[in-house]
Parts: sequence; C-alpha cells; structure tokens
Amino acid sequence: MDSKRNDFATFMEPSLVVETADSLVVETAENIPVGGAFIPSIAQWLKHEFFSSAFVKFVIVGGFAATINFGSRIGLSVFLDYAMAIVVAYLIGMLTAFILNRLFVFESQDGRTAHQFFYFTLVNLFAIFQTLVVSLVLARMVLPSLGIEFWVEEIAHFFGICVPVFTSFLGHKYLSFKK
Repeated sequence: MDSKRNDFATFMEPSLVVETADSLVVETAENIPVGGAFIPSIAQWLKHEFFSSAFVKFVIVGGFAATINFGSRIGLSVFLDYAMAIVVAYLIGMLTAFILNRLFVFESQDGRTAHQFFYFTLVNLFAIFQTLVVSLVLARMVLPSLGIEFWVEEIAHFFGICVPVFTSFLGHKYLSFKK
C-alpha cells in the first residue's frame, strides 16, 4: 500500500485489507483467518479513532451544537409539536456543527464547501433518523413504562442527541471532510 493509506488500513492485518485505486476493501468473513486476528485490529482502529484529539474536538463542538439544538427545541416547542420541533432544532444545530467542524475539527479550508455540506447533510440525515427514533421511542414507550412522568421529552431528546455521536464522527471524517 502507498503512503496515502487509510487510517483503517494502518491498524488492520495486512492480509485482511486490500487497497484499490479508489477504496479500501476488507476481505469477506470466510477469508478471515481463524484465531481472531480481525477483532483486535478493529479494536485498535476504534481506539485510534475515538481516543484522538480530533474526536475530542468533535465532541466539544458537538456538545456546543447539541446545546443549541436542545435549547432551540425547547423554544420551538412553544410553536411546534414535539416531533417537528426536534427536526427544526436539529437543523439549527446541524448548521452550527458544520461551521464549527469545518473551522476547528477537520480544519478544511480547501474551498469545497458545497461538496462538504452535501456529505455533511447526508451523514446528518442518518443521524436525524437516529435522533428522532430514539427520542420518540424513549418518550412514548420506554420512559413511561419505567414510571418516569417528569421531563420525559427532555430526557428522551437528550439521549436521542447523544446516540449518533460515534457514527457521525466517522461519517464526517471519511465522507464530509475527507482529505
């Protein structure tokens, strides 16, 4: 593999990774050697990704954007129903996150703003689905079944915001702000 190899390839067993001109391919399960070589490689890669300064900055920026999201949802709930307020607040938080991630986390000033925003939006469409499903399931089913009666929507929405942190980081690193 050449010097531009992906971080994932750095931590994978050489026999398990094949790099093509445009992508990285991991061998199928039937070709993985017996003995568990694949699992430690994945664990090392996950450790590398989520114990990095970029992830820490991502969490800080995300925490700020989530605060904007959360506060917006509370204010919007005065005018909109719960589900619609979640969606609109998420969009406000997403715009905040894009600007701050581009400036401080992935430090991407290469002029590809429209391209980056397109992929940022795709990653966030998946994340908003995760946020909405978790928020609604917790607020409508789980928390009431546990006897929780106060702050149900706020608690549910908080957990709904937290769920996509890890998938979004990877999506933004490898799609939105890919170098």
